[in-house]
This record gives sequence, structure tokens and C-alpha cells, in this order.
Amino acid sequence: MKISERIGYLLGIILILFGVLLIIGAVGNIYKPENAKPIMQYVLLIVLMGLPMVLGGFFLCRQMKRNSRKRIYEALERQILQLAAKKKGQLTVADVAMQINISTSEAKKILEDFHLNGVADISASEGGNVLYRFRMDLPGKE
Repeated sequence: MKISERIGYLLGIILILFGVLLIIGAVGNIYKPENAKPIMQYVLLIVLMGLPMVLGGFFLCRQMKRNSRKRIYEALERQILQLAAKKKGQLTVADVAMQINISTSEAKKILEDFHLNGVADISASEGGNVLYRFRMDLPGKE
């Protein structure tokens, strides 16, 4: 995670904690026998302050995770395209997994995404392996 993503994630966690503490405090005050304030004040405090803080923190954390995953996935895509350029536009799942140091299932998923997006065609190599042929103009491909 980048620093900005970590800060956003930390802020999300802080929002969640404050929201939960606010909700717990409001619920605790509702059940105090010596409390003379109307219950509706505490219900409004929970609904207008506590829940939005918890939900906002949750969504902020989730968005930071998504941004981080997306950035990592895009970096892997760039590495695969660079590898394809070196290999004259032809890659197998094993090539990608070994050269980029990722699992074969992750390599296959990314290569399948390239195929679905029209960047690569699928064919069989002479040895019977699935071969991904990149059809875009790659540097180093003749």
C-alpha cells in the first residue's frame, strides 16, 4: 500500500472506532435510570452520528483496499506486457508465472483478462501448451 492508501485506511479505522464508541455511549445512556434526557436524543445521536461514522469508515477502508489491489494488478499487467515484448508477443502461463514470480492461477487469470479484452489471442503451441499471442504492437516485436 502507498502512504496515502495507508493513511486513508487508518482514517477509516479511526472513524469506525469513534462511531462504535459513540453508539456504545449512547446506548449506555439510554439504559441509565438516573438519565432524565429523552431517549429520542440518543437514538438521533446513534442514527445521525454513530452509524454514518461507522459506515463511512468501512467504505473508506474498502476503497483503499480496492485502490491498492487495482494498482498491484496494473503493475502486473505492465510486467506481463514487457515480458511479451521480450518473447515476441508469445507467452504461456508458465512463462509468466516463472518470470514475474506469481502463482500459475494468477498468471492464467491475467492472461485470460488480456484475451477477453482483445489484447491477446489463444492458441496451442507445438508442445500442446496454451499460448497467448499478443496482437498489439509491442516494442521489440517484429
